[in-house]
Amino acid sequence: MKTIMEPSREIPVIIETDVLVVGGGSAGMSAAVTASRMGCNVTLIEKFGFLGGTLTSVTLGSFCGIFTVTDEAIKPVVKGFQEELIERLKRYEGVLPPHRWLKTASVSYDISCLKKVADELITESGVCVFYHTQAVSVVKENKKVKGVIIENKDGRSIINAKVIIDASGDGDIAAMGGAPYEIGSNGITQFPSSMFRMANVEIEKIVHITRDEYQGYFQKAKKDGYSLPRVSSGIHITPLYGVVHLNVTKIAREDGNTINPLRVEELTYAEIEGRRQVFLYAEVLRKYVPGFEKARVVDIGSHIGIREARLIKGDYILNEKDVLSCRKFDDVIACSAWPLEMHGEKDETKWVWIEPGDFYTIPYRCLIPQNIENVLIAGRNISTTHEAQASTRVSAVCMAVGQAAGTAAYLALKCDNNVRDISIKELQGFLQKGNAFLG
Repeated sequence: MKTIMEPSREIPVIIETDVLVVGGGSAGMSAAVTASRMGCNVTLIEKFGFLGGTLTSVTLGSFCGIFTVTDEAIKPVVKGFQEELIERLKRYEGVLPPHRWLKTASVSYDISCLKKVADELITESGVCVFYHTQAVSVVKENKKVKGVIIENKDGRSIINAKVIIDASGDGDIAAMGGAPYEIGSNGITQFPSSMFRMANVEIEKIVHITRDEYQGYFQKAKKDGYSLPRVSSGIHITPLYGVVHLNVTKIAREDGNTINPLRVEELTYAEIEGRRQVFLYAEVLRKYVPGFEKARVVDIGSHIGIREARLIKGDYILNEKDVLSCRKFDDVIACSAWPLEMHGEKDETKWVWIEPGDFYTIPYRCLIPQNIENVLIAGRNISTTHEAQASTRVSAVCMAVGQAAGTAAYLALKCDNNVRDISIKELQGFLQKGNAFLG
């Protein structure tokens, strides 16, 4: 590859902060608000012009991972920040009651309302926010990341921080700081999706259609010659009347393999292919599914929905057995009852369910990347195996982990910024005061 030498230059340090949060998705906004409320000086950088990450940029459509479900009851195993967010959304009629489907339940929300509520929460808490800003490198001294080099319309600069929370989704800061990682399972990640919304849907006709029935419609379309890469469906009514959110596409490379979400040419291909599939599925829905006859695509996520990229190796690596056995850890900082939701090679989604009414816990050690002393990881890039990440990656769980990371960052400031030296009991005590559910 041809190269050139970039001239050396001085980079200004624009901020000295207690806590820097990289990424404003489910985990990042939860972490930033939590740390700021505890008295930390917090700065958050986000590549888009709004918070929410996958929830808003991909238009995820519903909060998943909040509940454990039995035949008799729907019980939350994620509270704290997630619960507060839902209460805020209710003010704007931007959220629906929990909806049962398969062996779980989720909560549909309005994307625009969520952007507004996220701005309110982050502003009220006093977090300093930089939108349209990317982290491009780190400044490391021994085993501590002292600063993050950023780029935006103002150019290139540095934010120095005592503790950094990597909520980038891809584990960018931890990787640049020297933490080991895997990309999925030997490079094989879960297939991404382009998500979209359709308007002019006759809600009265579709409200009773089951997932099995949707699958039957898609199977019929395949028999009739439509090349649909996926027949399993996530189709949810939204708070906007006549508008339905659809998670039905499945993006693969031309050779059928998963894309590498860390390569720009493959991401570019995925975005184009995803939009092609959106309109393919829209055509099928109008032709085969009652209630969609007059429906039209009104919104496509501004970013492909990436389910998995880097899995950062931490002090503990959560595995499939931990999830399915509902293991309870002494250093618990979050809980989850979400199944293993595998978007793999075939045209259906594979679900592996845990015991109804039960849940597993996530240990604090999964938030601590190896080889670094002052960085915490939060979100879908925490320390898990490929299989376990199919459960931990959902939004409600990421919010719970983010709340824990924000709290731990506050405690680390009193321990020479070393995230390993904090008191677990003190961390858990603060989380419970913040209404977090620890089982």
